[in-house]
Amino acid sequence: ANMLDIGNVFDIDQYELVTCFGNTLVHLSHENEIDRFFSGVFKVLKEGGIFLLQILNYDNIVSNGISSLPLIENERIRFVRNYDFLNNGFIGFKTSLFIKSNQQTIENSIMLKPIFIDELKELLTKNGFSNIELYGGFNGEMFTSKSLPLVVSAKRRSNL
Repeated sequence: ANMLDIGNVFDIDQYELVTCFGNTLVHLSHENEIDRFFSGVFKVLKEGGIFLLQILNYDNIVSNGISSLPLIENERIRFVRNYDFLNNGFIGFKTSLFIKSNQQTIENSIMLKPIFIDELKELLTKNGFSNIELYGGFNGEMFTSKSLPLVVSAKRRSNL
């Protein structure tokens, strides 16, 4: 299902945990789409349920002009990821995946809407989440302004 339809596709007040990993949130193109998604997550979570979200720290990326992400390489693939900062506030995300077994390269590009920490917290709070905690990785390390990963834990309050 489309992540924007989570509140209509899944049962209301049914789940104790919802996850959104893989920097997917920034593929939504407008703040109102992020708002709609968060509203849907609120609907499907039980009271006190947890929403876990992982994106990159766009405060760090944009303010420091980080134009490439760390190379991912193993015996099977080589994955290169680059950013182009566009004048409209979006980021051009370009990837190149090299498959070593057949020497094939797959390239892709897409526009991302960076979301900043203050905006993220504001939208989560607006949609009924509290106890918002930020981490610098899945291992629970402390989040700093220089962290590249951003993992967020938020708790669903009672119905608004």
